[in-house]
Amino acid sequence: RGLHAPLELEVNPGIIAGALCRQFPQAWVSHASAADLHGIELAEELHSPVPHLTVRTARDLVRRSGVECVVDPFLGVGVTSLSGVSVSAPERMWMELAVPISQRRAVRLGDHLVRVPREKFEGRSTPYVQVAQLHAAVAELSEAMEGPLPRTASMQEWERRRQVLCNLQAAVGLVRVGADSGPETDLRLAIGRAGLPEPELQIALMEDGRILSTADLGYSGRKIAIHYDGSPHLSADGHMRDMSRDNGFISAGWTNLRFGLRDYREGFRTAVGQIRAAIERRF
Repeated sequence: RGLHAPLELEVNPGIIAGALCRQFPQAWVSHASAADLHGIELAEELHSPVPHLTVRTARDLVRRSGVECVVDPFLGVGVTSLSGVSVSAPERMWMELAVPISQRRAVRLGDHLVRVPREKFEGRSTPYVQVAQLHAAVAELSEAMEGPLPRTASMQEWERRRQVLCNLQAAVGLVRVGADSGPETDLRLAIGRAGLPEPELQIALMEDGRILSTADLGYSGRKIAIHYDGSPHLSADGHMRDMSRDNGFISAGWTNLRFGLRDYREGFRTAVGQIRAAIERRF
């Protein structure tokens, strides 16, 4: 209420939050609203229709109807400026969105942020954030937590923040570059939980110095290629590309494993068993 925008402006929660920050300079744009301002695409489950702000102390809270405002749990780590508006940097945004969700979903989000995009399809060639930046943000928070207990925080609150830090450290340690989808991340994590060796990501099949095809993940030393075929693979063109890909790996002497939606829905239990068997045969 009280904000105005040109009719031609496509308004989203991030833009609204940014306008509010000009009214309330003690606040900054955070969470999914920060993703809006950075142009970061999020999974539908992480979107929020409500503008989200963060402030340093409870006395700075912005109390406006239809606005979510919280007190900073990360001790000022990772706040930057964008077009004159204070906003959570992508690495801090990852921490904000990772806190209330499961470790698996937090790793999925991290993988999404650090993946190398394909400029032809996405219009960008650099990741939203580098793995090193995620680690640096968590390390900075860890260092800040080693200081004295702030006067405004209770011991119970401080212990809760320490647990949050432990969860973030565990999640960021599992983030990898190379997953092109959430199910690919889930498959990698399922392989790890089963005690199998961590697979490589985006394995290239080479011939005469050129890339013939790639596997989503696998083990190049054992010549095991693993693919997760999601909905883009269901088209006629996708099916033909997959045939060419599979034939290339098989003719080169690789074990070629393909998984899809049914495997995803069962938590990749059968898939992990088949991968284990392939590894044992390749010893």
